[in-house]
Amino acid sequence: MSAASRKLIGDFIQHSFQLMYKEACADQEHGMDRRFGKEWSLPLEDEAIFSEQHQAAVALMLPVLGPCFGLSILLFTVWDYLLDPGQVVNTFLVRLALVGLGAIAYVATALRWTPLQRCGFVYATHVGAIIIAASMLHNGLLYGLAGVSACLFTVSAIAIRLPTFMAIVAAPSLLFFVLSAVTLTPFGFINSVILYFFRWSWPPPSCWRSACFASAPTCPKRRCCTVRATTA
Repeated sequence: MSAASRKLIGDFIQHSFQLMYKEACADQEHGMDRRFGKEWSLPLEDEAIFSEQHQAAVALMLPVLGPCFGLSILLFTVWDYLLDPGQVVNTFLVRLALVGLGAIAYVATALRWTPLQRCGFVYATHVGAIIIAASMLHNGLLYGLAGVSACLFTVSAIAIRLPTFMAIVAAPSLLFFVLSAVTLTPFGFINSVILYFFRWSWPPPSCWRSACFASAPTCPKRRCCTVRATTA
């Protein structure tokens, strides 16, 4: 990875945490709803700025990390070969087709998708490639669960809203459940579903917001530990 790419990734991570910290530390006098049982949210103007900056940061990262994600999906063909050499050609073609389809979202096109919508399309096609290829192998979904669930961590780094997280992972998750039910034994299916949902619990999409940044010197009154994710 070039120095420019590393700097871009570092800037994105720093920028993302700055945005999370800024929202988490927003105080009551700026319009925060702190009543018991209510979720905290930014004022509408700040929320719009926050979303705009987040979309811009994702747009910068997608052309860099998207191809890396796609390459990693193709490299998983080695795992297919080790598990079932007779199916490796078929699984590679599935991976290549879906990664190629998802590659159209690496950069902005005439489709006028937002950066997060492009991320969702990339995730659906690329993780779909893993799931379909694994279903073609004997007990592939059972052994490939780690790879499928690991991709959830990438969504947690991009989707800072729970509804966004759910929208991105919904289709691949449904595909995983259906193919697991078809290809695995009942106990294997139950085991895979339970472990898959455990992966959802850590890190949750709201983990950056609910994480305590109280050690930061500028945090007013050190109350950001209790911030819950907004559902805007």
